[in-house]
Amino acid sequence: MRQHALQLLQHEWRLRPHQRPRLDLLVDLTSLENSGKFADLDDWMHTFNSVHGVHLVVLYLCCGQLRLPWAVQVWRGKGTPSPAQLALKLLRTREFGLSLLAYYRHVLRLKTNIWRELRLTEMIGLDTHSGATMNILELFCDVDDFCQALPPFQVSLTKPALPEQALHSHLIRNRPTGLHLSEIMTILIAFHQSSYRQFKAYYTTEILTHGRADFPKALTSSRFVELMPRALLHLVISLYRSFGACTGISFVDSTKLEVCRLKRMNTHRVFKENAALGKTSMGWFYGFKLHLMCGDTGELLWVGLTPGNGDDRAALRDFFQHGLFSLFGKVFADRRYISQALVTELLKEHQVALHTRLRKNMKCAVPVLSEDALFLRKRAIIESVIDQLKNISQVEHSRHRSPVNFMVNLVCGLIAYSRQPKKPSLIPEAGPLKLAA
Repeated sequence: MRQHALQLLQHEWRLRPHQRPRLDLLVDLTSLENSGKFADLDDWMHTFNSVHGVHLVVLYLCCGQLRLPWAVQVWRGKGTPSPAQLALKLLRTREFGLSLLAYYRHVLRLKTNIWRELRLTEMIGLDTHSGATMNILELFCDVDDFCQALPPFQVSLTKPALPEQALHSHLIRNRPTGLHLSEIMTILIAFHQSSYRQFKAYYTTEILTHGRADFPKALTSSRFVELMPRALLHLVISLYRSFGACTGISFVDSTKLEVCRLKRMNTHRVFKENAALGKTSMGWFYGFKLHLMCGDTGELLWVGLTPGNGDDRAALRDFFQHGLFSLFGKVFADRRYISQALVTELLKEHQVALHTRLRKNMKCAVPVLSEDALFLRKRAIIESVIDQLKNISQVEHSRHRSPVNFMVNLVCGLIAYSRQPKKPSLIPEAGPLKLAA
């Protein structure tokens, strides 16, 4: 069984060779209820937590999703060591320490062989991880080149905590930090490219523990959170530069960004002045709406943020009125964008044709071309983009304690998605689609 588990570990580390192995210990009480007659086990049959049977204290070794039983003790009833004492006994035994040391030595030796094999495949030119995200060194080089190309400027977002402190605002400290701005941006973007769900766990594990060589002047997690607002303006500019080019076929949609549950809406204070109650096809929510537009290759073309009660058609109209992006061709949307006035406005002023599905009680005044009907059925590409933004880039969570850091988290998630080597696409092999003449 242990040999089979080691083979599973080897297969898992081949998929993630740049992540160091982490071994966790788990002690669990397993009760096997007595449902028959077992005369040989009468000494082990006892009642615990209203269950009559055999009660085992099992020590597991956990690595990733694998859970391996390593040692076991039997609870023998009242007057004997409790399950907690049995668990401590398992951890203190000399045999367990020696077996664990031998196991971990085998893990490190196995991991070293995998690293050597990976280095050999890279030397001979084999691409074993073509779909993996770029490592942190390549990310830092790109971010640092971007920061050096910008003019030197710094925006202070520090505000007095109390109104009476406004008279002494010059006393607020805004001292320089040991981390460069490019290092702060690299850590933030790398977090959204990782599989971590909480930033503090990522920072303490991957930066403070395993990444000291890459970031020798890394700060504490609380101090780093205070420095995150300094990178907001540079992150927004980087997001603007990461947008793709329009190919003539675009898809637009919106998704909810909840900031708290509906039960806590009245007591929520962080986004009290910005968030609003809204409704989507999935039900009511309290937060914001994220408006997206992508091309047929999955590249982001436009991003907008409105309160939860914002109208999708108004957000699309504001996007074209600002004129920050060059868009042409056809835009495909769902039924929430149905508006004859909006269709006429986009066609006359911006030469953009908006196509939506019709409601059941609507009559089609103009016949729909077969090509447009095909692209309306392919609108699931933007749903895939939204799914990756929420489940991989993690642009949505309800643990924000600052509106500014909420924007930092959102922008970094969008940048992390833009840097993905593979994105949802209609025709990945043939390249962007072309409109018929």
